[in-house]
Amino acid sequence: MDIGIIRRRYDPNGGGAERYAARVIDGLIQKGHQVTLYAEKFSNVPAELELVEIPRTKLSLCKTQSFAENAQKALCNHAHDITYALSRYLGADIYRQAEQVHKIWMPIYYSNLEKLNPRHRGILKLEEQLFKKENTKRVVTNSTLVKSQIFNHFQYPKDQIIVIQNGVCSQTFYPASFEEKQRLTKKSKLDKSVQLLFVADNFAIKGLHSLIIALTNLKSPLKDRIKLTIIGGDESSPYLKKIGNSGLSDQIFFKGKVSKDELRSYYCLSDLFVYPSLYEPFANVCLEAAACGLPIITTRSNGACEIVAEEKGGYLIDKADDIDELTNSIEKFAQLEDKDKEKMKKFVYQSSQAYRWGKHIDELEALMLNYLEESKNAN
Repeated sequence: MDIGIIRRRYDPNGGGAERYAARVIDGLIQKGHQVTLYAEKFSNVPAELELVEIPRTKLSLCKTQSFAENAQKALCNHAHDITYALSRYLGADIYRQAEQVHKIWMPIYYSNLEKLNPRHRGILKLEEQLFKKENTKRVVTNSTLVKSQIFNHFQYPKDQIIVIQNGVCSQTFYPASFEEKQRLTKKSKLDKSVQLLFVADNFAIKGLHSLIIALTNLKSPLKDRIKLTIIGGDESSPYLKKIGNSGLSDQIFFKGKVSKDELRSYYCLSDLFVYPSLYEPFANVCLEAAACGLPIITTRSNGACEIVAEEKGGYLIDKADDIDELTNSIEKFAQLEDKDKEKMKKFVYQSSQAYRWGKHIDELEALMLNYLEESKNAN
């Protein structure tokens, strides 16, 4: 197949959406397909990938909308068997909804005044057009949560919304053996504390504020036994005063960004991954934690909650600001006997096994081929 992929920003070393684009492109090229990338910002583009640079509209009030319009103009000059949009774009054969559905995200994170912002108005307008059958032939989501949201809010045909689960690299993220866990514990000089882990690039959206309050609300002696490690590139300064007032300054540690190998070590050394995200289609960090056998607390507004299953692979809370529920979930886990914690680890690890990159690429390729066959028969 000759495949055109539309992605506003491309960088294999960037965030989750950019790493996804790089993996998909690499996977499709390895399967023998010809791939052309349409991007506005890009770096580290592999030699075997054909690139079409999309010009930027410097004075645009909504860069998302202007990229979609400029990409449409660029694609008029190229013929592909199929187009796969990884950014908001009208006219794609297949569009992947990897970002928050903006119509749902707005009331969660933004004030009513923000609705007047031209950027948000542009995205909402584009989104309304995008989820019309005449503008987008198929929609791919990475969770049933987002599939339901698109169907319920836009009445896009449910049978044309296909869930293709994210993948995790089993060679990068996997549980530690008993011997490795002992070595890592000794090297890190860990004590008998309950080790919590939080990983995110945007601390506010992923619920760090709520987590700190929940830890503050814990009662002694558990509060004195909790330690939290925070990994990610966001600023710690907005949280330091709150941590200081909580009496937990010696128990909460900001580690900044770390390598994948280091990140796996943190997953393997921790007792519980806590990720009270406000809302996202599917948090890959939850999948990475699960692949390392780490139980999870997250929200039902995170598509990755599908890995967890209430009280089997961890705990689910309704919203990030349900502080009491978050505090209670941490307490429940801490009070479990070791054998029950082990059951949770095994359950969440086994749940992660269904999520593999090879499977994702195979299912995506099959969808594209089926779509092309249906289109040929329709004509």
